[in-house]
Amino acid sequence: MATTNTMPSSWAMGRSPHRETPPRAQRHPSVIVEMNVDTVRSLRADGVDAVYGEAARRETLESAGIATAEALIFTASSVADVDQAIRLAIELNPDIRILARSNYLSEAGALSGAGAHRVVTAEGEVALTMTEFVLRSLGATFEQVERERERVRRELSGEAGK
Repeated sequence: MATTNTMPSSWAMGRSPHRETPPRAQRHPSVIVEMNVDTVRSLRADGVDAVYGEAARRETLESAGIATAEALIFTASSVADVDQAIRLAIELNPDIRILARSNYLSEAGALSGAGAHRVVTAEGEVALTMTEFVLRSLGATFEQVERERERVRRELSGEAGK
């Protein structure tokens, strides 16, 4: 398994929109960790630094350069073993910033509890988008929409009243 010669500043696990990432963001070296060997081959053929393996395994994280990574982004839709991978990543690099994805709000607590700094849920983002659409349709100002988005985001994340 090949490792990167550069020090990655961030890396993603699971499906990644890496090929569509703006050039400015691509200047930060990154490593993709993926469990589909064909996807890893394809990424490597496109010049993307990719590691085949399971994110919840110490060897995979070390091979991907977790010790020097500044950020870790979990993009897979399944949250199976992600909490374990988050804990292991923090053990190997206590300073790493972690962003995780989940489909449902009910999954977010486990990922936050494992140490993710931010969890984005598909369910929550749909609620936010729908709220924004309705408010804009009713003629709300930009400031009103932003205020309501923040209120809904706090409510969905369990931070309401904080």
